[in-house]
Amino acid sequence: MVTNTKRDRVWNAALELAENRETFALDDVYATCDATDLSDRTMRDVLTTMAELDWIEKRVDPTDGRRQYARGRKFVEDEQT
Repeated sequence: MVTNTKRDRVWNAALELAENRETFALDDVYATCDATDLSDRTMRDVLTTMAELDWIEKRVDPTDGRRQYARGRKFVEDEQT
């Protein structure tokens, strides 16, 4: 039986959100993966890693400075194949 780690849950939630929304925020990831046992540091680390690997793109909302995420290059390329 496979055990999903906390990081796995964040990764999965971020991919689900990227698939279903144009942009999403950290709070959306928390809500999607029921992150009551996850630290902010773990959450940000996973999202940063995903952005570095081009699965998601990190943006800054110009109106309030919040981090926003969207589909990255690999995600879009994967959809096209």
